[in-house]
Amino acid sequence: MAAATKIEDFWKAGANPSQPVEDVWIPSVCRGCQNTCGLLAHRVNGVLVRIQGNPDSPHNRGALCSRGLGAIMQIYDPNRIKVPLLRTNPEKGKGVDPQWKQISFDEAFQIISEKLGKIRSENPRELMMVGGEAQNQASMKAFQDSFGAHYFPANFYGTVQNVMLMTTGRQHLEFDYDHCNYLIMFGNKGGGSNNDTTKAPSKMADARARGMKLIVVDPICSQSASKADEWLPIRPGTDGALALAMLNVLLNEVNIYDREFIKVQTNGPYLVDGEGLYVRDDALKPLIYDLSAGRAFPFDSPEIKDAAIEGSYNVNGMDCVPAFQLLKEHISKHTVEKASEITTIPAKTIRRIAEELGRAAQIGATIEINGKTLPLRPACIFPYTRNMVHKHGVWSTISLQLLNFVLGASDVPGGIMAVNLVGPDGTINLNPNPDGIVFRGAPLRFSSLSKKATAKLQEELPQSEAKQQTPFEAFKSSFPETLPVFLSMMHSHPDSFPFKPKALLAVTNNFVMQGIDSTSIIELVKKLEFVAILADRNNETVQFADVVLPVPHYLETYNFPANVFSGWVTHDDVYYTLRQPVVGPPEGTEGPMHVVDVFGEISHRLGLTREFNRNLGANVALKDAYRLEPDKKYSAAEVTDLQIRSDLGAGYDLESLKRTGLVSWPRPVEQKFPRALLKLPRLPIYYEHFIGMGQKLRSSLERLKADPHLADDFQALPDWNPCPTFAKCSIEGNAFHVVSYKLPFHTNSSTQGNPWLMEITERNPYALGILMNRKSAMSLNIVDGQKITLESLSNGVKLDAVAKLSERIHPEVLGIAASFGHWSPGYPLGKGIGTSLNELQSMGAEGLDINGMLDPCVAVKVLPREGA
Repeated sequence: MAAATKIEDFWKAGANPSQPVEDVWIPSVCRGCQNTCGLLAHRVNGVLVRIQGNPDSPHNRGALCSRGLGAIMQIYDPNRIKVPLLRTNPEKGKGVDPQWKQISFDEAFQIISEKLGKIRSENPRELMMVGGEAQNQASMKAFQDSFGAHYFPANFYGTVQNVMLMTTGRQHLEFDYDHCNYLIMFGNKGGGSNNDTTKAPSKMADARARGMKLIVVDPICSQSASKADEWLPIRPGTDGALALAMLNVLLNEVNIYDREFIKVQTNGPYLVDGEGLYVRDDALKPLIYDLSAGRAFPFDSPEIKDAAIEGSYNVNGMDCVPAFQLLKEHISKHTVEKASEITTIPAKTIRRIAEELGRAAQIGATIEINGKTLPLRPACIFPYTRNMVHKHGVWSTISLQLLNFVLGASDVPGGIMAVNLVGPDGTINLNPNPDGIVFRGAPLRFSSLSKKATAKLQEELPQSEAKQQTPFEAFKSSFPETLPVFLSMMHSHPDSFPFKPKALLAVTNNFVMQGIDSTSIIELVKKLEFVAILADRNNETVQFADVVLPVPHYLETYNFPANVFSGWVTHDDVYYTLRQPVVGPPEGTEGPMHVVDVFGEISHRLGLTREFNRNLGANVALKDAYRLEPDKKYSAAEVTDLQIRSDLGAGYDLESLKRTGLVSWPRPVEQKFPRALLKLPRLPIYYEHFIGMGQKLRSSLERLKADPHLADDFQALPDWNPCPTFAKCSIEGNAFHVVSYKLPFHTNSSTQGNPWLMEITERNPYALGILMNRKSAMSLNIVDGQKITLESLSNGVKLDAVAKLSERIHPEVLGIAASFGHWSPGYPLGKGIGTSLNELQSMGAEGLDINGMLDPCVAVKVLPREGA
């Protein structure tokens, strides 16, 4: 309504709508989610009147979802934060009025710099920084490194993306829509935020039209499942059990696997000793046994002609076997019958789809593309689901990836594609570990515990690293440094910290509401001495701030490149996109400040400009000719201009790119299918480095007197283990697994104040009710629309809800649409609407998975609402 009112005011002022002074279309990039779709903004006399998709964008080809179209309602939202705010009420709590006082930017920066300056002089590690989308992370990390603070992306549920980085080196996958003939999708690609809501459905439809078979595995019959040949409703958190059983069928029953791919493209040939460690030469290189030569060579030796992947061998007096042989033996215990009991999917179905997948892969087939002959593997697994975001979810996701790897269906035509493995200039965007394997996140320089490697490691470690670590440091070094790790340690083991976190600096996120166990997060934030938040909306996290700095809406600011090259791009094209302002700052304000400007100003006041500029230039990869001057305070526009000129070269700058909004060209075949034509680091099917990490963690847990089972998953090969919800559901009567599902017209917790999107929400029968299987509900005498109470078996919290009955959900499962249940006054249209799953979850460290993410699974009892 705000946009319409503003336009009406303009006409009342005397302008003639039939003869506007200004009538322009401006190319920019959406940030309604992480997909970075191209858009065109229609501005008339300074007012944004319409948004539509940009047909020139390779990402979305003119399509735009409701979130992108509805951005106009956020621009003119009267509840936006437009000016700096100072808290005047010292009391903090849920529902407590901060009693904001408007202050100037100078006052806000003065307060922030004084508080942070004191912390930096005492212990810079006492500052926590929590950030949101990737475009802001370069400047946040630059400030973190300059200051010495702790920085965390605001992410609690990133299991799939983390495992993609671990297994492929890139955080986002696509499948080859043009050549895949058999796809098993775990989850709902294209049906929610952050997973190609515009591009995927149309390309999936084209693939289905040409005959691709689609099987969807999901507890809920999602948008994708409703269009599939088969929907397999699975018990939540059991995806890994299904994957391991399918692997067992392929490797040990029907013997369908791509031997040549395993030999050349994976660490399957690496020889492993009786302790599970690589057999190495004197240079610490893992060895491969060559069948043609009858001897072992270092993994990267050009003399290897026919690598052994099966059998047993004696090398230098040591009995050993290839890693792939161990995998085959290890998964033999994961039978189809056992998986059927775990997943509730019939055994004959599991065996059938495993065989269908293997035969559809057409191992040995080739295809000619652009005059070049490539291997063709037109069948794959697409692991894109929050159902694997459970305790042990890392191994579940790895197990799904192993199906692609053993079939040779990775980065070749017809298979699964890790986007941007090869950059626009032909550079391979993968950094192998010393063992030649795609890898990310190892705290050790050498993964092996062999005597040779251990001695070498001790020689090379600086004296400071060899010192005894505190229990907290030892624990933290075993996990990625994530916000869940930090918060769960603060929650479960506060005395283990060598320092006390005192301040929080957060940027454009709402982790109080989006994080697990919001009640515990609130209590942790309340203990901090100072909280400063950069935000454009008055969300739940803002309610605990001492100082708030307004940041622009994404259509009021610059970012380049707006598309993130490690993810959320198409593998068909190379493209650089510019997000640029389509309207000016809100009237009557000093103007919200870009995150780069904010951190540049804080750095200037703390005397850190040189450090900040050096780190920022490195983070955005500026070439030497465009290096930031040491003592200059740069604006976001200036940094954007330098990025464009550095990345695109002569002929491009900010002004030229503002006219087109993007630069794109088709990827050459080597970049689209790099494993078919290029030499890349090997893919991991054996995880030797986890053995050493597990031993280190067990020692830390013993010193912390923490749950020793946190180290159980640090093993070299996958198993399936149940998350805590299973025990609760099996012991307690009337208990259900709860899963969260995304709606295609909302993004996390950021859009529930948008009038257009909330109007869609109210008309969608599955948005606000608790999705419940009709037969399960009938057994409890629950009818459609009945008011119920959910009682968490994790933390005892009770929430009121309304039952929505359907056949499109697993009988043991309840579904809750993500990110409702707002309570901040900044979301008047979303306040008190829907149910927040996060409040039912527990944040204890025992829920940590090995990727540093917390288990969000929860079991609940369904009770009739008292007094209803």
